Amino acid sequence: TGMSSEATEVTLHGTQVENLSASLVIHAEGSAQATAREDKSKDYHQWAIVAELWSKDPQHNRAYEHFTENGPVALLPFEDHFALIWTVPSAQREEWLALEGGEFLRRLQQCFGTMAGNFARIGERSGFPLSMRMVRRTVDGRCVRIGNAAQQLHPVAAQGFNLGLRDVWDLFERLWDTPSDPGAAEHLESYAKQRAADRHTSVWLTHSMIGIFGSSNPIARASRGAALGALALFKPLRDSFARHMMFGSP
Repeated sequence: TGMSSEATEVTLHGTQVENLSASLVIHAEGSAQATAREDKSKDYHQWAIVAELWSKDPQHNRAYEHFTENGPVALLPFEDHFALIWTVPSAQREEWLALEGGEFLRRLQQCFGTMAGNFARIGERSGFPLSMRMVRRTVDGRCVRIGNAAQQLHPVAAQGFNLGLRDVWDLFERLWDTPSDPGAAEHLESYAKQRAADRHTSVWLTHSMIGIFGSSNPIARASRGAALGALALFKPLRDSFARHMMFGSP
């Protein structure tokens, strides 16, 4: 794929090979590949077990997250039931995937108690490895990477999707202001600088939470318990934290 001062040549490989020319190419295909020496990557040695989960009780569009010594377990509203994300050590992934459905539900119910209702049925389970990937440069000529193509986060704080949405919004605003040549270097570099603080803060926060919530140290456990208690008790603090998690760094 070549590049000129006015366009980038792209070859798409699918059911057929197609050659295209574009003034701007946006990589939004996911799975950030941190391969350059300056890029960042971290293997958490964990897998996410995912499945759809049905409860005997209404889920009221409410999400739940429970922190265990192996990692977080999250229930997210999905239509009239839940989507489950259960973090397990990589070495135990085959065991968890092979568990009989009733035993899997028993362990999940034991983890959550009845706070999310009484679980009735689990769908087909699958899993994928968890890692952090962050490309140093999101802009290369007339190409720009957004979302998971730019950074891939651990799901502990559910920030990967929010961060990707902010990438899309900021890039949209940049393109809206520069319709004549959307791939012009000065505009894309300005976009990259604008996104830098939010990207680094979100990656740092998510990565730090792995250590904080995965630690069995009594002091760390007491500190995180106090922090979560403060969020639960003080609405202004909770609202400020929620705004940051949704809208990112200013």
